[in-house]
Amino acid sequence: MMPRQSCLIPFPDAMACLIPGLMLACLVLISPAVHAQSGYYVVPWLFVEGSYDDNIFFDTEDEVSDFITRVSPQLDVGYDSANLSWLLSYRNDAEWYRDFSELDSSTARGFGLGQIDYTVNRRWSLRANTEYIQSNSVQDLSLNPGGEIPGVVGRAEAQRMLLSGGSEYRFTPQWIGNVDLTWIDDELEGFTENERLAATTRVEQVLTSARSLFYVYEYRDYEFREIPQDESDPVVTDQEDSHTLWIGLTQALTESSRLELRAGPRFSDGDTEPYLLANWRRDYARGNTTIEALWDETTLLGEVGRLESKSIYGAWTHSFTNSFEVRTGAGFARVEGTGYSSDIAYFDFFGEYRINPYIFLTARYGFNDQDTAMGDPLGRITHNVASLYITFTRARRDPQDS
Repeated sequence: MMPRQSCLIPFPDAMACLIPGLMLACLVLISPAVHAQSGYYVVPWLFVEGSYDDNIFFDTEDEVSDFITRVSPQLDVGYDSANLSWLLSYRNDAEWYRDFSELDSSTARGFGLGQIDYTVNRRWSLRANTEYIQSNSVQDLSLNPGGEIPGVVGRAEAQRMLLSGGSEYRFTPQWIGNVDLTWIDDELEGFTENERLAATTRVEQVLTSARSLFYVYEYRDYEFREIPQDESDPVVTDQEDSHTLWIGLTQALTESSRLELRAGPRFSDGDTEPYLLANWRRDYARGNTTIEALWDETTLLGEVGRLESKSIYGAWTHSFTNSFEVRTGAGFARVEGTGYSSDIAYFDFFGEYRINPYIFLTARYGFNDQDTAMGDPLGRITHNVASLYITFTRARRDPQDS
């Protein structure tokens, strides 16, 4: 766990902390893009954000608001070629609060990413991925690892480590095989640690250019550790596993719309539950629309044990011009476990205007409403966040190169 450091500069003087960031922004804008014919590239980013949060402590009753200034430098380093591509990226968030200066931190969040894709030949390809998140706001770790629905369990230090790898092999033009292995470790400091290992084998049968069938087996192994508040007490550990078999169908309904259906049983500890997914997507000239319903299992920071999750969400993306894009989404989920259930609803809006290839202006609004997983009896948390920020970057290629 990375320790959180407090900024020694009070909020009225926080603009002084922006000077290094503004210098970086100038370098981003005036320096040439770092790339070579071989495909190497370096892309710097700088995000400067002003945000209003109406419930900074995620409290069910005594909601406290504050204004937050956030500065986030990020660096991407990568390589592209015909058969190999890789990317390393890291971003750090520094925050200053107007009223609650005790929350100021030069390392409020850290986001690390590593990706590699290698095409061995026309039939065989390999891929690997790693992610790291360290945050003082648990909402940065989604309810379902890799999923769309955010979970909020209070303000506490949390971190996630993810490692995954996979391979695809085309036996024939009609038969394609995939193997994936994913390990995720989520820790809520001082409360719980959830570890998940998932192994998936998938065979795709291409029936026509518009229709494919999938035959999938997924094994998931969970280990939950409940950290006692008294260090003299033993750590409580629980282990579970599950087996899921499902058959899927993807069908192009028109040239611009597609339907995906999945169904199968999940077996665990003698119980059988369904795995169901229905996804519809429509693409058009300037955007797309997606609607998805899912019945599956998940984990939640602060809870020990697998949870049943039933969710539905919709998303819409539209580019009004080449410079102005809007993305919005809304969803609802119900998660249930032994002696626990929670309803979660959320809405998110994101609008971006590109002044030029190097400077973006962004507005974002997020709403979250859910039963808290902490405390007895359960209460409800509502959370609204509105943000305005400016992004400085440098394109991988100069505009005249494209």
